[in-house]
Amino acid sequence: MSRDEWEKEIPSWVFDILWPKTAGRRVEKTRYVIPFEEHTLEVDDYHGRLERLVTMECEFGDEGAAAAFVPPSWAQPAIEVTEDKSYKNKILAIQGLSDLDASSGDSGSYGVQGDSHPN
Repeated sequence: MSRDEWEKEIPSWVFDILWPKTAGRRVEKTRYVIPFEEHTLEVDDYHGRLERLVTMECEFGDEGAAAAFVPPSWAQPAIEVTEDKSYKNKILAIQGLSDLDASSGDSGSYGVQGDSHPN
């Protein structure tokens, strides 16, 4: 349950060129940073056509800590989606929730992502 992440800031002129090309394929969400025990949870509440989706991400020092993690009680309807490519922002932006609707039921969609990063 680990994956590599790479983040790189781009110059504003590059953003200005690329942003219009994403019209109709944008992910809108509000991120809440929530301290929980010794962890920091990042809860994303999606908007627009993804409005029923809420995901939570937590980073860990190693895979053992990730495996031992127990989500807070308010997140108990969540399912593990770390390896599910359907929940990647790129896929959500292009395909939306269409494939997820069938499995989410009336109670909404939830996801939990966990990443372990060696210290």
